[in-house]
Amino acid sequence: RLNFVLAEMEATDVDPTAIPLLLDLDGNVTESIGANFFIVSSGRLIVPRTDSTLQGVSRLTISELAKSLGIPFIEDNIQPYDVYNADEAFLCSTPYCILPVGNVDQRRIGDEVPGPITNQLLAAWSERVGMDIVDQLLRLPS
Repeated sequence: RLNFVLAEMEATDVDPTAIPLLLDLDGNVTESIGANFFIVSSGRLIVPRTDSTLQGVSRLTISELAKSLGIPFIEDNIQPYDVYNADEAFLCSTPYCILPVGNVDQRRIGDEVPGPITNQLLAAWSERVGMDIVDQLLRLPS
């Protein structure tokens, strides 16, 4: 998966702490390296369509949690413009469950990171697994 290596090299040339977002051939945001990407816009949780993304277990968990919380869950194409204008954004993957995203292409996303819907999903996931996910991650050695 040379595209992942090249994406990481390109992103970290701009910011050594950056995590790359990948685009499909039509310029739609797809995923990150080993993680799914979500945005929140007008109270709706939007995830890239599955035709060019990993259909991971963490993505499925987010879908189930959103449904249980009454948060509209939509699969659709996401353009960079949509990301720049989103209210919230986050990555999800098994190691960290949900990772809030505060900047994309050096543009601030939303007013607070994590945002309210991201926090709802984190709380629901913590409740589901019987532990505070955020607390566990904060206690990891730097």
